[in-house]
Formats: sequence, C-alpha cells, structure tokens
Amino acid sequence: ASDDGGRRRRDERDSRGLLTRASDAIDAAWNSYLDNELDVLLWVQGKRHLLPFLARLTSTHPLHDASLLVWAAAAAAMVLHGYACAFTIAGNFIASMVLNLIVGARCPADVDGRVVQLGRVSAWGAPAVEVAMACVVFGWLGAGLETDTDKARLWTVVGCVVAWLLVMMTRLYGAAYFLWQLALSVAFGFGGLAFGKHAQATWFGGRRLPMGIKLACAFVVFATLLAHLAYRAEHNGAPIGRIPKQEFLRVLGGILDGQDDEAGVEGDDAAAFGAGGAYGAGGVGGAAAG
Repeated sequence: ASDDGGRRRRDERDSRGLLTRASDAIDAAWNSYLDNELDVLLWVQGKRHLLPFLARLTSTHPLHDASLLVWAAAAAAMVLHGYACAFTIAGNFIASMVLNLIVGARCPADVDGRVVQLGRVSAWGAPAVEVAMACVVFGWLGAGLETDTDKARLWTVVGCVVAWLLVMMTRLYGAAYFLWQLALSVAFGFGGLAFGKHAQATWFGGRRLPMGIKLACAFVVFATLLAHLAYRAEHNGAPIGRIPKQEFLRVLGGILDGQDDEAGVEGDDAAAFGAGGAYGAGGVGGAAAG
C-alpha cells in the first residue's frame, strides 16, 4: 500500500512537472512571437516618414481619426437599410466593446516603451472596436446596397474596400494594435456581420418589430456607449472631452475646498455676530440694571 501511494505521488509530481514545462514552453513561444510582431511594428514606425498623410488621419481624437469614417458610414447605413442594419450594427458594437473590456489584451505601447502609438480608439487590444465595426459596416454596405446600375454597385464596393483598407492601414501605421489583434478583430467583425444577417433571416423573417423593442434596443446601445465613455474617462482614455483624470480631480477638489472655505467664513461671521449680540445685550442689560 505504501509503495502504491509513493508511486501515485511520483506520478502526480511528474504530471505537474509536465504541465509546468508545457506551460513554460507555450509562454516562451508566445513571447517570441510577440517579439517578432514588435520588430515589425518598430520597422513600420521607422518608415512613417514615407507616408506622412497617414499621420494626419491617425489620432486619439475621434474627429481627427480615420475611424470617423466607420461611425459616419454606420449612421448612413442605418438610415439607408433601416432596423435590420441597425440591429446588426448595434449588436456587434455592444459585443465588441464588452468583449474588449473582458479580454483586456494589452496593446503594443503598453508592452514595449519603444513603440510610439499615434492613435487608438479601443480601451484594450482585442477585439479592436473600430476595426471590427469597420468590417461590419463596410461589409454590410458593400454587400447589401442596392443600386440602379452595375457600375454604381461596383463603385460602392470599391469605396467600401478603400475605406476599410484606410482604417486598417492607420491602425498598423499608428502601432495601435498587434497584428494578431488586428486579425482577430477582422475575424470577429466579419463573423458578427454573418451572424447578424443570419439572425435577421431566421429570427425575424423580415417582419417589422414593435416600436417598444426598437426603443429598448436603442436604449441599450446608448447606455452601453455611456458606460464605455465613463470607463475610458476613469482610465484617462476618454476619446471625448480630453480632460485628464488628475486635472479633473484637481479642479473638483478646488471647488469643494472653496465651498468649505466659504462655509468656514460664514460660520466665523455668524459666531462673531453672535458674540457681538451677546455683548450688546449684556451692555444694554447692565445699563438698564444700573
């Protein structure tokens, strides 16, 4: 019995050692792969002067970044295609933001200080929200827009492809994400587009939904967007407002300190007035008594 117990313990130690060695080997291979990707991004970073116009299209400010094309095209697509398109875009938008926060994959600039990041929209690396939504929006417009002539349809497809490539190039040019994060975001976006079209065809069957459901979906999208902006503001990464967290806290603290000072001054004035009133009353009382 003791021999069997000893063998079991040795087998357990061997199995744990095997798992540890396998985990170490996987970590080493993954780190080596990330080093290769960092070398590629640093090489691209060294060649930025060859494409200076991309620097003007890559920014952390939402109105100065090429990702603005995605949101403008999304608004146009929802107007042109109605609720079916809005359902797909909103669903993928929420899913990509939530999954981005859950996964929490670090971006190149967070891993290596040599990487100079020019612009990034997503809080984390995978899936990149603007990349995934570029696949959804431009994929929907390119595949689903009905035109009068084949030539107009061809130009529509070409325009969507060019806009999608521009967004992808600016993400790579600005060293916003690792290559594997871009690939995962593209797969997630096109997969979400296919799932949205499938859901529209099978779940709804082209039927018009009640206005209450539409308003509920719009509220969920709006609440998700506000939650995302609040999270980014808390981590000094809000794309709107551009007010650093420390500066915000300093101003807010100054306002609160000012209110406390005013309350203290008012309290001192009231105390002084009360003391003066008591002295005056004592003087009048003493005079009356005299």
